[in-house]
Amino acid sequence: MQFKSLLIITVLCTGCSFSNSPQSNVRGQANNADILEGRLSILTGGRGAGSLTGKDGKCHDLALPASVLSNVKDWDGYTVIVHGESIARPSVDGALHYKILDRQVEAGGCGDETFYVREIEKK
Repeated sequence: MQFKSLLIITVLCTGCSFSNSPQSNVRGQANNADILEGRLSILTGGRGAGSLTGKDGKCHDLALPASVLSNVKDWDGYTVIVHGESIARPSVDGALHYKILDRQVEAGGCGDETFYVREIEKK
């Protein structure tokens, strides 16, 4: 019985990686494609963190492209439209950041999902 439980846990966690080291690689599952609009906020330092606050006041964590993070002054505070998909992320105590597809994202934030930005435009 103990062997079956161990086997099930091992199979379920294949590909999982949780740690608080700089190389943390926590991956979520993509669950839908979407378009969001709202005011962009970018926090500099670390790996960079972004969020978008919609007209309804709802906050969305963002996985921003490097081109936006390297030009914070051109984007921070503007109303933008972003295209991409929401990706669920696990809550891992002590994690400093996690990886969503090809981007490192700061831990914390305002929601249980991170919106992976494929395209961004100012409104």
